[in-house]
Amino acid sequence: MYPVIDRPDWDHTEIWHHSGIWDHDFASKYSRVLHLESAVAIVNGQQLISKSQKNKFARLLMRYF
Repeated sequence: MYPVIDRPDWDHTEIWHHSGIWDHDFASKYSRVLHLESAVAIVNGQQLISKSQKNKFARLLMRYF
């Protein structure tokens, strides 16, 4: 997923896209705010992939029994 952190527009640095998993918190220079919906989608995707890989491994093992 790109970008991981929020960033300003390249041509107009005063405009921020709010497109990262971590948005910039303008209250502090180095503070970031997690974009919860993106984080949940990533975790859900990881779980789907993990489940798929486990099923694939189980089917592979069953070939030998």
